[in-house]
Amino acid sequence: MKIIVVGSGKVGAALCRSLVAEKHDVVLIEQNEAVLNHITKRYDIMGIVGNGANFKILEQADVAHCDIFIAMTEQDEVNMVSAVLAKKMGAKETIVRVRNPEYSNAYFKEKIF
Repeated sequence: MKIIVVGSGKVGAALCRSLVAEKHDVVLIEQNEAVLNHITKRYDIMGIVGNGANFKILEQADVAHCDIFIAMTEQDEVNMVSAVLAKKMGAKETIVRVRNPEYSNAYFKEKIF
């Protein structure tokens, strides 16, 4: 399964480790090049430096052919915008990490993703 992960904080890095252990094809998008290099050297994943809410970056990650798109940066808005773009570009499923309770109402869950 092809899975794209945006953001490699503690949760993102742990998720990448688990997905690789389960033999998934993982692409990680991360703005911090040093963090990205550390994760990609440690695990067998492809890495792209950039903003996950950027159309060109998502094209580079081949989001149109991914099975699951997971956005889990520290910024809720980036996660939401990147997931909306990914869905519009052809991602089969999207998962968004949202911390702010204002964004967890039914409208966002049903209408956007």
